[in-house]
Amino acid sequence: MASTTRKKRPCSKCDKAAGIFTCFGCQKDFCYRHVAEHRQELNKQMDELTTNHDQLQQTIVEQEAQPNCHPLIQKINEWEQESINKMH
Repeated sequence: MASTTRKKRPCSKCDKAAGIFTCFGCQKDFCYRHVAEHRQELNKQMDELTTNHDQLQQTIVEQEAQPNCHPLIQKINEWEQESINKMH
Protein backbone atom coordinates (compact mmCIF):
# COMPACT_ATOMS: atom_id res chain seq x y z
CA MET A 1 0.00 0.00 0.00
CA ALA A 2 1.43 3.33 -1.01
CA SER A 3 1.20 6.19 1.41
CA THR A 4 1.14 9.80 0.38
CA THR A 5 3.13 12.26 2.39
CA ARG A 6 3.13 15.95 1.89
CA LYS A 7 6.56 17.49 1.77
CA LYS A 8 6.75 20.46 4.11
CA ARG A 9 7.33 23.63 2.19
CA PRO A 10 9.08 26.63 3.72
CA CYS A 11 7.17 29.64 5.00
CA SER A 12 6.41 32.07 2.17
CA LYS A 13 7.35 35.03 4.40
CA CYS A 14 10.66 34.02 5.99
CA ASP A 15 11.58 31.04 3.80
CA LYS A 16 13.14 29.44 6.88
CA ALA A 17 10.68 27.65 9.10
CA ALA A 18 8.50 24.87 7.79
CA GLY A 19 5.07 25.99 6.75
CA ILE A 20 2.50 24.60 9.19
CA PHE A 21 -0.48 26.34 7.61
CA THR A 22 -1.58 26.68 4.00
CA CYS A 23 -3.91 29.57 3.26
CA PHE A 24 -6.66 28.34 0.95
CA GLY A 25 -7.16 31.88 -0.37
CA CYS A 26 -3.63 32.61 -1.59
CA GLN A 27 -2.25 29.03 -1.55
CA LYS A 28 0.83 30.12 0.42
CA ASP A 29 2.40 28.32 3.36
CA PHE A 30 3.16 30.06 6.64
CA CYS A 31 5.14 29.15 9.75
CA TYR A 32 3.60 29.55 13.18
CA ARG A 33 4.94 33.09 13.55
CA HIS A 34 3.68 34.32 10.19
CA VAL A 35 0.21 32.74 10.37
CA ALA A 36 -0.81 35.49 12.80
CA GLU A 37 0.67 38.20 10.57
CA HIS A 38 -1.13 36.83 7.51
CA ARG A 39 -4.39 36.74 9.45
CA GLN A 40 -3.89 40.38 10.49
CA GLU A 41 -3.26 41.34 6.85
CA LEU A 42 -6.46 39.56 5.82
CA ASN A 43 -8.40 41.30 8.60
CA LYS A 44 -7.05 44.67 7.44
CA GLN A 45 -8.08 43.93 3.84
CA MET A 46 -11.54 42.89 5.03
CA ASP A 47 -11.90 46.11 7.02
CA GLU A 48 -10.95 48.14 3.93
CA LEU A 49 -13.44 46.23 1.79
CA THR A 50 -16.16 46.77 4.38
CA THR A 51 -15.42 50.50 4.49
CA ASN A 52 -15.47 50.75 0.67
CA HIS A 53 -18.73 48.78 0.55
CA ASP A 54 -20.34 51.05 3.13
CA GLN A 55 -19.21 54.19 1.27
CA LEU A 56 -20.52 52.85 -2.04
CA GLN A 57 -23.81 51.88 -0.46
CA GLN A 58 -24.17 55.36 1.06
CA THR A 59 -23.43 56.97 -2.33
CA ILE A 60 -26.09 54.81 -3.98
CA VAL A 61 -28.65 55.69 -1.31
CA GLU A 62 -27.90 59.41 -1.73
CA GLN A 63 -28.21 59.22 -5.52
CA GLU A 64 -31.47 57.29 -5.31
CA ALA A 65 -32.86 59.91 -2.93
CA GLN A 66 -32.02 62.73 -5.37
CA PRO A 67 -31.89 61.18 -8.85
CA ASN A 68 -31.86 64.51 -10.72
CA CYS A 69 -28.94 66.01 -8.82
CA HIS A 70 -26.18 64.25 -10.71
CA PRO A 71 -24.42 66.75 -13.02
CA LEU A 72 -24.84 64.54 -16.09
CA ILE A 73 -28.58 64.16 -15.47
CA GLN A 74 -28.84 67.93 -15.06
CA LYS A 75 -27.03 68.44 -18.38
CA ILE A 76 -29.36 65.98 -20.12
CA ASN A 77 -32.35 67.82 -18.68
CA GLU A 78 -30.95 71.12 -19.97
CA TRP A 79 -30.46 69.66 -23.47
CA GLU A 80 -33.98 68.27 -23.38
CA GLN A 81 -35.43 71.64 -22.41
CA GLU A 82 -33.38 73.45 -25.07
CA SER A 83 -34.61 70.98 -27.70
CA ILE A 84 -38.21 71.47 -26.64
CA ASN A 85 -37.80 75.25 -26.77
CA LYS A 86 -36.32 75.07 -30.28
CA MET A 87 -39.29 73.04 -31.52
CA HIS A 88 -41.81 75.59 -30.31
